[in-house]
Amino acid sequence: VLGATILGFSKYGLKFFSLLVPAGCPLGLLPLLVIIEFISYLARNVSLGLRLAANITAGHMLLSILSGFVYNIMDSGLIFFILGLIPLAFIIAFSGLEFAIA
Repeated sequence: VLGATILGFSKYGLKFFSLLVPAGCPLGLLPLLVIIEFISYLARNVSLGLRLAANITAGHMLLSILSGFVYNIMDSGLIFFILGLIPLAFIIAFSGLEFAIA
């Protein structure tokens, strides 16, 4: 947040703060809208961080649950070992997808 704000301020000067003022805003609403837009500007980054953390956690939990499931299936016998290769392929594909996103 700080880096983007400094970069925007250095590139655009005081025009950067026009980000906080919606177009066509009446002068009476200007102070209230500036406060609301400033809170929105800060909350956007917090929201992005929380969503990213939740997605990473969900991906790791899914891999953990599926890995335990596959281990229990493959430990049950030869036929189940062969059937366990299907979800194992899904785990490998999902791991590749997580690496590609990261």
